[in-house]
Amino acid sequence: MRAWGRQIAAAVCLAAAVVCGIAGRMTAQKGGVFPVSAVSWERVTLAEVRQIREQEAGRADAADFTAWREEKEARVTTEDGFFGTQATLIRLSGSSEHLPFGGGIIDEDDTDGCFIGETVAERLFGNREAEKLSVVCGDRTFTVRGVLKEPAEIVVFQENAADADFDRIVFARGTKESVCDAFLNRYGLSRMEIRGGLSLRKLIPGKWSDFAGWQSNAAAEENRLRRQRALPASVFELQEEARRRKGGILLAGGVLFLFAGLRIGGFQRN
Repeated sequence: MRAWGRQIAAAVCLAAAVVCGIAGRMTAQKGGVFPVSAVSWERVTLAEVRQIREQEAGRADAADFTAWREEKEARVTTEDGFFGTQATLIRLSGSSEHLPFGGGIIDEDDTDGCFIGETVAERLFGNREAEKLSVVCGDRTFTVRGVLKEPAEIVVFQENAADADFDRIVFARGTKESVCDAFLNRYGLSRMEIRGGLSLRKLIPGKWSDFAGWQSNAAAEENRLRRQRALPASVFELQEEARRRKGGILLAGGVLFLFAGLRIGGFQRN
């Protein structure tokens, strides 16, 4: 290969490495923004959630949270029933801003509105211009407040049935884990667990020399992680896992392009 050809090839590879590196890092970081959340092993009803909100009002250490539940493969139709599709329903009690999807916000008192994903909009209405149109989920009719790019196959709305229950709670971004733990203990939600990986803080006993404490904490942490892994991942967690994988692939591609560029440049110097 001629010298100028090697220079161009090396420059292209190095430029591609930079682009892949930046894109991979941004994608991976975007996939790691799921806020602190908890999983309920004992269902919490809408009536209980509302009671908790009343008790939290005015507390200095009040936790801002949203209770939610996911229902997969639910039937959603247009208002006339002519077109329908399957979607994942996200039933809320609390602001939708605490869940990781882009778009507007459905407040707790907006029980007539919903968000739908792009795929749902296209299947029901033939395009993504679905705002202000109506969709039917079960016995409820909602006005579409906005269309979400991702997740693309969901319908998000506020639950209004007092006997409806939720199996997850998500706290506002930036909420300290200590505040979450205190909240759960305050309302006797002892069987709810913070999602996340291994907690080193929870492994450390009061004294470093407390070998029994280390052993007990390790067993408790192992049990927490085992129960957590047994839970089916939500649509949001699957979305973020896919983003992290994509970011990892892009970063790996960046390394390969960098190696190729340096290799080609090195051949030129020889």
